Amino acid sequence: MTLNIEHVAQRHFSPARSVAADRYLEAIADVGEAPIVAGVSNGSPFLDALLDQGVTRYGVNFVSDRSRMESGETGGYRSLDIARLTIMQAPPLYHTTGEGTDVISTPGLERIARFFVWFLKEVDRAPRERINPAAPPR
Repeated sequence: MTLNIEHVAQRHFSPARSVAADRYLEAIADVGEAPIVAGVSNGSPFLDALLDQGVTRYGVNFVSDRSRMESGETGGYRSLDIARLTIMQAPPLYHTTGEGTDVISTPGLERIARFFVWFLKEVDRAPRERINPAAPPR
């Protein structure tokens, strides 16, 4: 299994009710984190279940829909017959100059770090077939 982790504890931004001097709508940085998409390339039910457990065990803000989303960084592993897991946020400041340390949620970073410690231990203990289940017959 490969694991790609990107932008996992950025604070959530909401539109404000006020307009800045330059006439742009202001935004409010919430104390909570922006939603996090977790994509499991092979749709492994075991990995999806671990993600669900992470929400209740550690309070990580994973989107509830199942996804097979992959980021560009996983492209080099597509020829391998393994699960590719991408954990990523794409809030408004994604890959901009505004994406600095002041928009990172420290409690959110701690929650996701604790989740990954637990998650990787669970994956390490699991039989390979649960992580990379055989493709269903066509």
